[in-house]
Amino acid sequence: MKRFLTLATGSLLLVSAAAMAQNRPDDTDGPGTDGTEGKTPADGQELARSVLDGTEIAQQVGQERAWYFVPRHKRGQTLAISEDVVSRLCGDFDGCQVRIGMYNWDGTGRIASRETLLYYNASNKNWRASLGDRAGSNRDNTTQHINKSWSCYFTDGTYSGFKNLGDTDLNFGLMSWNQYNAGCLLTIID
Repeated sequence: MKRFLTLATGSLLLVSAAAMAQNRPDDTDGPGTDGTEGKTPADGQELARSVLDGTEIAQQVGQERAWYFVPRHKRGQTLAISEDVVSRLCGDFDGCQVRIGMYNWDGTGRIASRETLLYYNASNKNWRASLGDRAGSNRDNTTQHINKSWSCYFTDGTYSGFKNLGDTDLNFGLMSWNQYNAGCLLTIID
């Protein structure tokens, strides 16, 4: 089932945890893979509150952007972000803009945010981000963080239970760490 959330930056499509478990990708440009048209449900505000209050993991992948959310109760483990998405959005000559946001760290519903430009070379798996001049290689068994802002990390490694499992696959990941009790948002824009 498709659900929408509206923030100050515009509309974002949220996918429920059940839909994610069924591995049904959705986009905002028309029919989903299940043949349904993208519509805003009447109970969208209730879902938006449940997502940002930390009861749902969410993701949306479209043609020109991808959006991910990890709630505070999932701290210490990565939400996988497919290399295919990063390659498609960041693997050309203009790279991509990556926005990371730490949500509700202070109980007010605010989002602290940072941006970086990211370039990804899918041929040799190397990446470089402008913020902090960070650079690394994907699937090299060494976890490297593209962006770490407060307790929110966009990384090329995998974590579970606050344990670094290394960079053994092609996925990237979004994670909330323990510096703050906060949810983390990530938007990748071509």
